[in-house]
Amino acid sequence: MVAECVYSNKSQQAPDPETPLEGASMSLAIPDHVPEELVFGPEYRNDHRAEADPFVGMQAVRGLPDFFYCTEGRIGASPNGSWVAASSELITEILRDAQRFSSYGITGFSQLLGENWPLVPLEIDPPLQTEFRKVMAPILAPGRVRQMEGEIRQLARTLIDKVAAAGECEFVRDFGTPLPVLIFMRLMGMPVERLDTFLEWEHDLLHSHDIDRRVQAAGSIRDFLLELIAARRAQPRDDLAGLAVAMEVQGRPLTDDEVLGVCYLFFVGGLDTVAASLGYIFFYLATHPEDRARLVADHGQIPDAIEELLRRHSVVATRRLVTRDMEFHGVRLRKGDYVECDTCLASTDPRAFDNPLQVDIGRRPNPHLAFGGGPHRCFGSNLARAEMRIALEEWLGEIPDFSVKPGSQLSSHDGVRGLDALMLGW
Repeated sequence: MVAECVYSNKSQQAPDPETPLEGASMSLAIPDHVPEELVFGPEYRNDHRAEADPFVGMQAVRGLPDFFYCTEGRIGASPNGSWVAASSELITEILRDAQRFSSYGITGFSQLLGENWPLVPLEIDPPLQTEFRKVMAPILAPGRVRQMEGEIRQLARTLIDKVAAAGECEFVRDFGTPLPVLIFMRLMGMPVERLDTFLEWEHDLLHSHDIDRRVQAAGSIRDFLLELIAARRAQPRDDLAGLAVAMEVQGRPLTDDEVLGVCYLFFVGGLDTVAASLGYIFFYLATHPEDRARLVADHGQIPDAIEELLRRHSVVATRRLVTRDMEFHGVRLRKGDYVECDTCLASTDPRAFDNPLQVDIGRRPNPHLAFGGGPHRCFGSNLARAEMRIALEEWLGEIPDFSVKPGSQLSSHDGVRGLDALMLGW
């Protein structure tokens, strides 16, 4: 999607739900148990009536039922269609209920390669998933993250120093991506000189519509991780890959597939989501000088601002697999159906949040789902919040006044939503 760079969530409204969405494709064979009146095309998430802000564009869903069948899944999800939960209440219920809605195979990465190993613990369910969480949670616990803050702050200052004097930068390339990605690569023990290659693989796996590119990327990541795992087995190191190799669960070592699944999850989780969130956070601040001035004057408001901006720009969508035939809020589901849960639909639901498209830095309570919910809530959220807080503290301390360069064009991608580029000037 290519869009003009300037928008204001104070003036721009959601598309009128009474205006019909055009061009819905109903060409695939809809399962017999799906009522015709609940079948819709994917236009609700590709709505160009709000191109400058995809999260506004997604509000076209408010004119549809809270639970409906979409004829086209998101990238890497269900190409032949799946159910969509559109309300905060339903999405929260589904994410919390692993018995009825399983996480098995939800990314499909190993299936792209004709294999069947899960991302661990993302694609396994309780009670085994709970045991893995107990073992893995201390890796990025608050105390461990606090020990990393000096390194994060030093890297942020280094990246800012490289661009400050120039008076402009392409934010995604020069700061928003390298800050969290380089921190993660150091944690993982990955060679930082291969940054561009890893980002290319990540982009193709998560965002490409070309199945051949997705398959090639999935295989390249797997092959690299197998080499890294073999190196850590031969020569242990105190990094995430080394911890995965040495990890035990339920009193036993991890299987080879489980070690690969842990490392694969670290890889795909560490190279994309924080960078995507930073792009939208800085775009908002660049186009809303009053809120930016509040944070410049009082860094103590930054944590609340991050929570609100994560809510307003929730970038992650996930899905769940229905485990048995059942009725769900009056809708018949069958075992094997998929249900899409897009966090931005939950976090901008007007029944859960007053004026959901309006950014309110002081909003409380703020029960957003930007980090997911239930047993699979992101265990890297402590690190993500620290990286975003330090990014804002350091940037606003050095470059308090910045804006989007006039005439800039924004391009964004789906999957994990993110900006491809953001030209800032000061």
